[in-house]
Amino acid sequence: MRETITIDEQMLSQFLTVMMDQNPLHHQEQPVVPGNLLTLLVEQRYQGYFECPLKSISITFVHPTFLGDTLVFDLSPTRFSITTKNLVLIAKGELNA
Repeated sequence: MRETITIDEQMLSQFLTVMMDQNPLHHQEQPVVPGNLLTLLVEQRYQGYFECPLKSISITFVHPTFLGDTLVFDLSPTRFSITTKNLVLIAKGELNA
C-alpha cells in the first residue's frame, strides 16, 4: 500500500493542540513535524488498509520532516517506510498485528 500525504498547517495544529505539545521545535517558523504524528499516520493508514488493529509499531527516525513536506507512506503487513517525494528516507519500521 502506498499513499502520499502533505503535512499541512491544520493537521499539525490539531495534533499539537490535542497532544498539548509545547516543544519549541514544533512551534517555530518552520516547525519540525513530531515523530508521534508520523507514527499516528502510519497506524491510521495500516488500520484503514489492512482492516485490523496493530499490536505494536517499531520505528526508527532517520531525518526530520517539516510543515509542508509531502511524504510517501509505503506499508506492507509487516514493514513500512516514510520517504519524501525525492526518496529521502524519513523513517522506517516494523509492524506487528
